[in-house]
Amino acid sequence: VNNPLFGILTYARLCLKDLEKTEISDDSRRRMLGNIGIIERESRRCGDIIRNLLTYARQAPRKRERNDVNQIVDRSVTLIRHQLNLQGVALEVQASHALPEIICDAGQVQQVVLVLLTNASEATGEGGHLSIRTEPWETDGVKIVVRDDGPGISPQNLAQIFEPFFTTKEEKLRTGLGLAVAKSIV
Repeated sequence: VNNPLFGILTYARLCLKDLEKTEISDDSRRRMLGNIGIIERESRRCGDIIRNLLTYARQAPRKRERNDVNQIVDRSVTLIRHQLNLQGVALEVQASHALPEIICDAGQVQQVVLVLLTNASEATGEGGHLSIRTEPWETDGVKIVVRDDGPGISPQNLAQIFEPFFTTKEEKLRTGLGLAVAKSIV
């Protein structure tokens, strides 16, 4: 959390310094807008890190009730579709209409679906393709399948993918908690 907080502090100071000037040039204005965008992104990053840590450290009480998994998947897809479009990732949704309602915490299932879709979209990269499918499972269950056309997980990393803080992503915005949280929910 210290890294994004340091970034927030640095860019906030730069904005304050620019605002202290009596006249603000167009270049200064553009720089300030860029700095404010960084402040916003880093603030969200802090919130995400803290939320993931809290989710992982202590499971919130579950609100288990009857839910339609297709509706949960649809809400998840709605939340991530814009991001996928920006990344140039195609998404195919195949929802089975023969699903039973299941007793679950819809918010937690949605979080798992979002983690899987986000990881899949990052694995495919621009121009990639992913799909999500729902289908009946065993006698009264439901299966959610997420697939992507990315390179897959290397054998040396496979055993670690559910470990907290493990990540192969070079981007500084990653905490390595997504799959650990998803596994603890499931």
